[in-house]
Amino acid sequence: MDKKKNISAAKNVTLKLKVKKLVVTAKEKESIRRKLATTAKTLKEFYKKLEGANFALKEKTKDLENTKIAVLNVLEDIWTEEKIIKQSEEKYRNLVGVMEEGLGVQDKNGTITFMNRRGCEMLGYTLEELLGKPTEMVFDEENRKILHEQMQKRKKGEHKSYEIAWLRKDGSKIDTITSPSPRFDEDGNFVESVAVFTDMTKEKEMDRAKSEFVSLASHQLSTPLTGIEWTIELFLKKEKLTKEGTEYLNDIYLSAKRLSVLIKLLLNVSRIESGSVVIQPEPLDLVLLINGYIREYQALFDKGKISCVFTKHPEKLVAVTDKNLFGYIIQNLISNSVSYTPANGKVEISLEEKKDSVFVTVRDTGIGIPKGEQARIFAKFMRASNAVISKPDGTGLGLYIVRESANLLGGKIWFESTEGKGTAFFIELPLTTKPRAGEKGLVLQRE
Repeated sequence: MDKKKNISAAKNVTLKLKVKKLVVTAKEKESIRRKLATTAKTLKEFYKKLEGANFALKEKTKDLENTKIAVLNVLEDIWTEEKIIKQSEEKYRNLVGVMEEGLGVQDKNGTITFMNRRGCEMLGYTLEELLGKPTEMVFDEENRKILHEQMQKRKKGEHKSYEIAWLRKDGSKIDTITSPSPRFDEDGNFVESVAVFTDMTKEKEMDRAKSEFVSLASHQLSTPLTGIEWTIELFLKKEKLTKEGTEYLNDIYLSAKRLSVLIKLLLNVSRIESGSVVIQPEPLDLVLLINGYIREYQALFDKGKISCVFTKHPEKLVAVTDKNLFGYIIQNLISNSVSYTPANGKVEISLEEKKDSVFVTVRDTGIGIPKGEQARIFAKFMRASNAVISKPDGTGLGLYIVRESANLLGGKIWFESTEGKGTAFFIELPLTTKPRAGEKGLVLQRE
């Protein structure tokens, strides 16, 4: 009995101790509450961050989706552009392929990078034989010099058409008109040159045949004409003719003279166009020469009541030039001034030396050249409308030959003119002209 009581008492003591452990103080409760509040706050802030991250993730997902759409649109545009470019390239290739002119491309080092079908046919090469080869391969030594000169001009941006002969694979030549087009990069550096060349061989052959015919016909006509002139001169001197008969013979003589002038002018044109004019430079005192030409025309100046002065010039100016060509230029310009300057007019000639050239001016107070006709004044057979009225029997070949003569000497000619007030022709020639092989010089004959 006592044993059971003791066991019961022990259980009560144990239970009391457990209950005592569960009882906490107010201070401990406050501490627990604060910890729970801090944890709750931390969880709340974490949740807010989680919500923010979730929102940012949604925004990024949206941005990525938009980017994806934009990229797809760009790719679609690129694919479209590529398609258009391919179509354009195909059209370009087809266009270049059917061209009747040759088209070649060379890079800045003078290497052939492209040649169209027609160009290959004209030169007798396949495309594979030309690609990567130097452009010089399709030119002989003489025309390589022209090519090099033109390449220097292209690198400066010039792109004027010029004549040059290309060399075929079989060794024959093709006369062409070549039109270059230089290309530059964004920094202005020369990249390549595209050249279109047109076969002018047949045209050149026709020109040569025409020039040969004109030359032959002129020679054949000049001999009997000379005989007619001499016969008329003899008749006028030795035969007793009536006044009427003398007038008839004078008319015939003048007509023969005009025809003789025309024939000699045609001879000059044929020699220029056939490239047979010889250039024989020699040291000449140009002051002395011009004074001599003025004396030759003094009777015509006096007859037309025109004063001629050689005003501005050094005491002596020696140039190495061709006497024949220089003489033709000066004589023709003086002759024109006499023909187209009214009475009491004035012709003024000046000569000066520049760094490497001579500068000649022939100025008159004549009828001038109408503004609308000035651009064609150096063309063959071109005569200004007022010149035709003033002198009906001109040929329109004189100024053409003058321009070509200046070109042959390595110079140039230009003018200023006002209708009704006069004209000034300016000629610039090198102090030293290069010689050139040829058959004959020009015929010095006033128009």
